Amino acid sequence: MSLQEILFSLEQSLLHTDWSDQQEKLELMLAEEFSEINPAGSVISRADVIQWLLQKNPEHRWEFTPGEVIELGNQSVLLTYHARQAVPENSGSKGSRHISLWHSNTQGDWQMRFHQSTRIQ
Repeated sequence: MSLQEILFSLEQSLLHTDWSDQQEKLELMLAEEFSEINPAGSVISRADVIQWLLQKNPEHRWEFTPGEVIELGNQSVLLTYHARQAVPENSGSKGSRHISLWHSNTQGDWQMRFHQSTRIQ
């Protein structure tokens, strides 16, 4: 599996997995210093993102269009992509652009450190 495939698989698993009984595993995917900037420009805490992922509808699905994978050194990678909610379909939405910063820890496990989503108008 290529680095791009690994990271897109992780991104998809964050949104497509029912985390309601896997909180510990979810917490391992998001670094302690994780934060997010949502489409409204607000900074969202790690705790708030974890709660959203635990409570989201597990039947919702998103379509992903890969963008770039940029290796930054020191086991850090910047990932860009486009996502659009497919189930339930939101026909009025053009989706959003996403950027994530992933870091591989000393055990070789990938953790997300930062994420930003920008709605396409």
